[in-house]
Formats: sequence, structure tokens, C-alpha cells
Amino acid sequence: MDAPKKEMSEATKQLLAKLEDIIGNSCYNTSAKNFAGRDELDDGRWIRYPITVQYNGKPEQFRRKLPPSVLAKDDFLRARYVAGVNHFYVVQGLFEVLQYLEKHHGLKLPDDPPPTPRSAQNPMLKRIQARAKLLSESSQPDKKTP
Repeated sequence: MDAPKKEMSEATKQLLAKLEDIIGNSCYNTSAKNFAGRDELDDGRWIRYPITVQYNGKPEQFRRKLPPSVLAKDDFLRARYVAGVNHFYVVQGLFEVLQYLEKHHGLKLPDDPPPTPRSAQNPMLKRIQARAKLLSESSQPDKKTP
């Protein structure tokens, strides 16, 4: 298998987190007992399989969607499902699948959009800049052609 790239876009991290969430919610526990009042219903229940991540220097389990603070870490690729002595590095596996699809089947992984300058985000500043441009254009003398 190809070694994973060192850098990945934020959009790719979000995609990997979503794919992991889909897989993590696809676990069925046949030993779970379901009750409705005093009546026992069928055995088994869909559960969110806990994912383990190195977080603040120690392994921590998450039973819900991975928080953004985990996605920012370099250890994101090492997020794993632990089943006894076996560790399934699901995010790394998904990333390798995406790389394979990109290389052999034309998949285009998402790029991050370029950061928007703060001035482009501020509508008041945009109006001031537009007004200054108009004033500077109107204060220039007209050029007459000979």
C-alpha cells in the first residue's frame, strides 16, 4: 500500500471524519437486551462504536462524532477502533482508500478554499473602499485627447 501523504487539506479531514462516523455507526451489538416496560424485545441494538484517539497525551475514547480539536491534531490518522488486543486504524485505512481511488480511478480529493482576507469579510470596510475609489476617480482631471 502507498504511504499516506504527510499533509492533507482540512476538507479531506472533514471527509474522513464523516466517513469514519458512517462506519462507527454501523456496529450492531447482538448481546444488548432491549426492553419496553417489562417486556423484553428482540436482542441486539445498533451502537456507535467508540473510536480511540491520542488526546492531550493519553488515549481517549469518543462515542460521538470526533470534535474539531481532534481533527486539528497530527495524530488524527491514528484514530482507531480497539477490539481486545486488535487495533483497527480506521481513519488511516480510509485515507489510503481515498488515495487509491484518487490514483487509480480519478477521484479528486477536496482542496481547502483559499483563506478569505479579513477585509473581504467586512461589509462596512467594502463600502468605505468603494467610496474611496469613487472619490479618487472623480478627483482626477479628465484627460483630453488632442
